[in-house]
Amino acid sequence: MNSLISRPRAVTSDTSANSKLSRRGLIYSYREGAARVSAAQSLEERSSELAAGAVQSVLQAHPEIAAYERLVASCARDINFFIKLIISALVYGSTQVLDDYLLIGMSEVYRALGLSMSCAINALLYIKHSHRLIEAEAQLTNEYIDYIISGLS
Repeated sequence: MNSLISRPRAVTSDTSANSKLSRRGLIYSYREGAARVSAAQSLEERSSELAAGAVQSVLQAHPEIAAYERLVASCARDINFFIKLIISALVYGSTQVLDDYLLIGMSEVYRALGLSMSCAINALLYIKHSHRLIEAEAQLTNEYIDYIISGLS
């Protein structure tokens, strides 16, 4: 797992060498936290646009879904849920929320409903390539999206 998703380093004793490391660790944690919060805010602002685009992407890749209003509604609901969980993971700085609320049991639910995991993966890839985040924000967000895709594959 990339170091950007790891937990911040613990602050240690007050010796000169450790103090410098601690300050660097704190500065890094602060910058990473600021990038995560900024990415979460940007995703929240664009969530409706991203969800609508992701639904269209799924419907283009799987036109058979369009014939069933209920499946289209379920698809839209799930995509909005994915976005909310990605935002939560960014805010918390952890994949735990993704594991607890998304990855554990999702494949079983999709199989039981006769849905393809490729629909979810298609939607996530659309979000990844369309979120318009920059630099550190994009990298952090894409790591969480890739984590979900890997867990669903």
